[in-house]
Amino acid sequence: MIQVILTYIVNVIIVFVFFPILESAVQLVYPFSWDWFIKPLHLADKLDVYIVLSIALPIIVAIGLFLPPFSWLAHLLQGERKPSAGEAEYIEPLLEELCTRSGVSRNTLTLRMRTDEDINAFASGINHITIYTGALSGLEERHLLGVLAHELGHLRNRDTIYLTITYAMDRLGQLILNLVILLNGALNILALIPIVNIVIRIIQIVLLVMIAAVEYVLRLPKWITYYFDSRRREYAADAYAVSIGLGRELREGLVALGLATEQIGMLETGELYDRESTGFFSRLFITHPKMIKRIQRIDEGIEVYELKQSLLWDRMIRKLNASNRAE
Repeated sequence: MIQVILTYIVNVIIVFVFFPILESAVQLVYPFSWDWFIKPLHLADKLDVYIVLSIALPIIVAIGLFLPPFSWLAHLLQGERKPSAGEAEYIEPLLEELCTRSGVSRNTLTLRMRTDEDINAFASGINHITIYTGALSGLEERHLLGVLAHELGHLRNRDTIYLTITYAMDRLGQLILNLVILLNGALNILALIPIVNIVIRIIQIVLLVMIAAVEYVLRLPKWITYYFDSRRREYAADAYAVSIGLGRELREGLVALGLATEQIGMLETGELYDRESTGFFSRLFITHPKMIKRIQRIDEGIEVYELKQSLLWDRMIRKLNASNRAE
C-alpha cells in the first residue's frame, strides 16, 4: 500500500508538471479549447483542468488495467499463454489440492504459462498465476505445489492488486516522460534555425534537467518500498503456504531453486549455507529476501504449525475419549 500511495503522488506531480508542456506543443499544431471539459465540471480555468487530470489520470489508468481487454493485452505482451493439454494435465491436480487446502474455489483462479527456462512463477492482477515452463522441468511435483501455494499467498494478501495499480500508474508517468523526451528531440529541428537556435538550446537544457529529475523521482517509490515492503510481502506469502500445510513443499522447492541458482549451498551434512555475494547497498534494491533467510523463517513457521496441529490433535483425542467415557 505504501508503494501505491507514493507512486500515485509521484504521478500526480508528473502529470501536473509535464502535461501543460505537452499541451502547449499540441496547441501549436492543432489549437483546441478545454471548454468541453471545463463547463460540465464547472471548473474555473485551465489550471483546474490540470489539477483534475493530475488527480484522475493515474486512477483511471490503474483501474483500466484490471478491465478484460487491457488485462488480456497486458498478459499477452508479457508472453503469457494458456497451458497446453499436457501442461494442464500435470498442473491441474496440484491446483485442485491447493484449492482444497486453502478453501479457494478453483474457478476463481486463472492459470497462465510462459515459455521460459527459468525456474519461476508469479501471481498478478486479481486471480492470475503464471508458471514458467522451466519450473515444470526444474521442480518436482510437490515442490511446484509449494511454490504455487506461495503465489496464492500473494493473491490472498492482495499484493498483486497493489502491484498492478502501481505498475499501471508507473506506466502513465513513463509514457508522459517519453513524450517529453520526443518533444525535446523534435526541438532539434527548430534549433537549425539560426535566429532561435540559442533560445531552443536553453529550452532543451531545461527539459533535459527536468527529465533527469523526473526519472530519478519515478524510481523513488520502488527504492523506498523495496527495503521496507517488498520483502515483507515475500515473507507473508511464505507464511501463507505454511499456514495451509504446504510449508515443507515450499521449503524443498526453494532449496531446489536456491541450489540451481547458486543462492545457497549444501554441506555433506545436509546443512544449508548462504552463497549470495551482494553487498549491503546492492541489497537495498532487491525485492526478495535472501534465500537462506526465507528458508530459515519457513523452518520456524513449520515448527510452529506442526506444534499447533499436534496440540489440536491431542485436544481432539481427549474430547473423543471423554465422549466415549460419557457413553
